[in-house]
Amino acid sequence: MHMSNWNRKSWMKWGTVGGALLAVGVAGAGMSACGPAATEEGETDYSYQGLGSRWAIQFEGDTFTLTYDEEVDGINEMTIEGTFEEFENRFRLLTITASEGENAPPVGGEAYGVEIPGYAFFLQPSESTAEPIIMVNAGGCPSGGERMNWITADFGENNPNATEDTAGDGARDAMGEAEFSSSAEAITITRRLFETADAFTGTMSLTIGTCTDGTYEFEESGGEGAAQTSYMYATSNGGMLVRPGDGLIFASPELAETPAVSDAEGTYSGLAFVQNSEGGAQPVKVVLAADGTGTVTFIEPETDADLADTEIIPVALGTPVEGTKGQFHGTIDDLPLNCVRSVVDGDELLACNGAGDPLAEGYCGEGVEGSCYPVFFFLGVKR
Repeated sequence: MHMSNWNRKSWMKWGTVGGALLAVGVAGAGMSACGPAATEEGETDYSYQGLGSRWAIQFEGDTFTLTYDEEVDGINEMTIEGTFEEFENRFRLLTITASEGENAPPVGGEAYGVEIPGYAFFLQPSESTAEPIIMVNAGGCPSGGERMNWITADFGENNPNATEDTAGDGARDAMGEAEFSSSAEAITITRRLFETADAFTGTMSLTIGTCTDGTYEFEESGGEGAAQTSYMYATSNGGMLVRPGDGLIFASPELAETPAVSDAEGTYSGLAFVQNSEGGAQPVKVVLAADGTGTVTFIEPETDADLADTEIIPVALGTPVEGTKGQFHGTIDDLPLNCVRSVVDGDELLACNGAGDPLAEGYCGEGVEGSCYPVFFFLGVKR
């Protein structure tokens, strides 16, 4: 059974939150700087900011505060406070103790998340069809130059835009490299196509201006030639997150050298999003053997047990893309898969996108012809 027909059990515990909390597709500005603070136990608390009009979460001890600013005017339409518990598999269970604002979720609501300390936080959304809320470390700006690998995912209920992309050459971008220069205030992107992810398809450059509290604001061409404002979040330790239009691009540091497939061996905890299926972003466990073969399993994070009535999906990580340091392609459920692997402060990250079956009945939406992909996106960290 191919991914476009997957039917996942919904574990969206926060209930119906409405358009405000779920308006991740609106470009977002950055929060003010909020650096890490040491806890009494010697651990470190971090703040993260992410896509949406304005998302931010701050952890302090075993508590959190999540805010949402729809109009990017410094006035939070929603504030959610609560406590969290972290399990051995690195999932966090967030429980709401106070909430205010229009469409705010109720006290007692719960959601899962995964933290890469000081780098990123991935939060499960509240609706059964919604993509994950991805946030990166707030307050820090890159200095000097950075080389990164990036990967894209086109979230949405339907994605009939397989022939539209920012370069206008009729191909869908999958992943590539990015070279960033803070002094030149610009980023150069190498593009690789989804159909042939190892094929070099040229470069494009963006002038992104000056970083303020980890945020870049820049103009890009919109529909019918109109300019639109886009935002890019950056960290001081080599990560970037940008949503150009309806897409999403996640960038992480390039590895020091071309890795072997066996370097990715291990078990990863993260969130997977499958377009056009029930369940939205879900907690999953990805297990990879030394030869790159493995499985994707939807789980109950507290127990790490497989969810009932869900299939185990086969995955295979292939050889590294020639000339890259951390890019792979392979298969998931016998369909194309692209992945980037990185290491940040000792944590090993894996991000992948996969193609669904473009011929699946009803997949592209009523009256829509052609391919609709990617449909699978995973972002996780090795346990």
